[in-house]
Amino acid sequence: MAYSDDRLEEIFERSRELNPDFLDNTASLAFEMHSDWLSVLAAENIKRINDADACDYVFHTASSTEFIFNACSKLSLPNEVKYSAVFIFDSFMVQLVTYFYQKVMRSKHSLRRKFRQWEHVEATLSRQIALRVLSAIQIASKMHSYHESLSIETVKLCLKKYGYCYPDDSIMKSELRMLSMIDWNPTYHCTPLVYVESLFKIINKFLNLINFQLFPETNKVVTLILCGLLEGKILYVV
Repeated sequence: MAYSDDRLEEIFERSRELNPDFLDNTASLAFEMHSDWLSVLAAENIKRINDADACDYVFHTASSTEFIFNACSKLSLPNEVKYSAVFIFDSFMVQLVTYFYQKVMRSKHSLRRKFRQWEHVEATLSRQIALRVLSAIQIASKMHSYHESLSIETVKLCLKKYGYCYPDDSIMKSELRMLSMIDWNPTYHCTPLVYVESLFKIINKFLNLINFQLFPETNKVVTLILCGLLEGKILYVV
């Protein structure tokens, strides 16, 4: 599909408003520090691989992610908060479900009673999903910017819109329990968003370094890829 100059300008203007501006060098790392930053990302990724467990991302489902992303959008929270909240929620739920499962299975009750107890646990966890999601978002917002983080009152109002009424004390206890359950280690410092944005930023720096205007075909391909991403016509770029 061919784009007119006006259409391209419109697309890029919308990109600057809604997406990271990879052409903006304000507060960006110097080119000499890129290798150091890539080393940091690589080291953390290796740690993530070494720490991987079979239960990881059990609650990182399409429905839970959609719920978290929609809630963050309604609260006008940045993308960093969305991704961090997804990982915090998953980590907490895995720990919480494991704790209750072991507690039920290690009891000396009969199998029938254990089954009834587990049904009760499942029902309770299901009722509390919205509260746990908002607690994860609240913690993620504090990681991003404490001064712009969600207050208890904001969380309470948001839960009310979803049809749940919780007092301030319950919201505070939920946040503290979540932090305690994940051992006060909310998530890895770098979410996938950081990796992707760093990749695009470094690619842009590299293209500028070799002055890719000397290669009009490359320039054209990059432009079309960006247009396709912004128009939603390209789902993955390999």
